[in-house]
Amino acid sequence: MKKLILSVAMLCATALLFAQQPQSPNCIDCEIDQVIPATIGSGSWDNISDLDQRGYMNMAHVLQEGAGNYSKIDQDGANFGDGGHENNAYVSQQGFNNHSDIDHNGDRNTGNVNQIGWRNYTKQVVGVGFAEDNMASSTQAGRANVAYQSQYYDNNTATISQMGRLPNTWGNRNYAEQYQNSGSDGAAGNTAEIAQRGDDNAAQQTQNGSNNNAYAFQSGYSNTSVENQTSVSGGLAMNDSDVMQYGTSNKACINQDAIGADNLSYVYQRGYMNTALVDQTTSATAIGNNNSNVNQVGRMNGACVTQYNQNPAYFSW
Repeated sequence: MKKLILSVAMLCATALLFAQQPQSPNCIDCEIDQVIPATIGSGSWDNISDLDQRGYMNMAHVLQEGAGNYSKIDQDGANFGDGGHENNAYVSQQGFNNHSDIDHNGDRNTGNVNQIGWRNYTKQVVGVGFAEDNMASSTQAGRANVAYQSQYYDNNTATISQMGRLPNTWGNRNYAEQYQNSGSDGAAGNTAEIAQRGDDNAAQQTQNGSNNNAYAFQSGYSNTSVENQTSVSGGLAMNDSDVMQYGTSNKACINQDAIGADNLSYVYQRGYMNTALVDQTTSATAIGNNNSNVNQVGRMNGACVTQYNQNPAYFSW
């Protein structure tokens, strides 16, 4: 279980003046139950599909209907020296207790998963070698679903959408997690997006590298969105996070750490009893700015913003 800090009905901002360490605000706990990918799966399947492709410009389509379906797609062109590239994998599963696993190595690969039902699980891992300009997307309609996507290296895009089985309906108790790690070689960076509609949903996004962009949208009750961004020197090296939440008792937790660039955070919450935490830090070795915008509409909402500029020549507020 990962614990973050969230405020209770107060707005606090801490500044660094004359190289003084800011004091910690008086906040309460914000908790999120992290789902470990390796623990998912029933171990017993009715339909099993295992597809391996080596090389480039390969295409894989899997369609499974019923309960207890398992699909694994591995596309890798390591024998070409530069990893597999321009491979495409598409998985469609309908039912419950379904499992989809996609593994991509190389450049310009696309993975797309569509699951309808409940207690479904999807995982996509991109990049154990060169991995640039890749796209991973997962759409889950139902409840108690889990989506996990991990991408490495540059210019990658990952999106997760979780909702109810019917249009404009809610999908409850869903979990989405995305991890992206790009290098500091001047690449444009990574983009991650999560959209959830329903109650008791959790979204977590972690980005390390240059020029990180994370977007989260949640509508419903008791939802939690966690954004962790750490930039490295080189590239554009900027962190940008946007979180929008509609409903009641929602929580937004943003943590940004930049080296030689800016932290940008925007949080919009509409409803009541919503809370937001923004924690921003810039490096002592380079110039960077912290910018936080929290917009709350409703009643009984709370926000806590902490900004720390470690360069002694500058201060944040």
